[in-house]
Amino acid sequence: MTGWDVSRHPEWDMMYAAGQTVREIADRCHANVAAIHLHLRVKEKHSPGLYANHAAALADLDRDRPSTRWRQHLTEALAFQETHHRLPSSTAGGVEFSLAKWVGLQRNAYRKGSMLATKIVLLDQLEGWKVDVPQQRRDEHWKGMLASMFHEAVRKAPH
Repeated sequence: MTGWDVSRHPEWDMMYAAGQTVREIADRCHANVAAIHLHLRVKEKHSPGLYANHAAALADLDRDRPSTRWRQHLTEALAFQETHHRLPSSTAGGVEFSLAKWVGLQRNAYRKGSMLATKIVLLDQLEGWKVDVPQQRRDEHWKGMLASMFHEAVRKAPH
């Protein structure tokens, strides 16, 4: 018979001890959150210190790492772009507006230089996410005005 020092899920133990949340473990291992919680409670009961080690490891991790919720938003934005061949619009309603707001927050964090390289690499799958839309509109407006001024000057120039 196996003793309590042998874990039925050593990968969960290692991931939890490394600071990953139960939700992150569940997502990566395709496991039930409640099952992981139960396993960790039993593990802590028979090997005290698991929770303390997790808390210390979690405190050492960067708070801006891509969380499960962040990855879900990215997956939804990628699916939206795959379906509609564009980024979500902030002028739309419902889910599209929510996704557009999330992409905008990522864009702002990137511009401020406060985004982890991990997130940047993951977001690069999303075509055009770095584009500053208001600036792009202003640039297009001025290019249009410059082109019309050029054409007007050419039209009025003596031949």
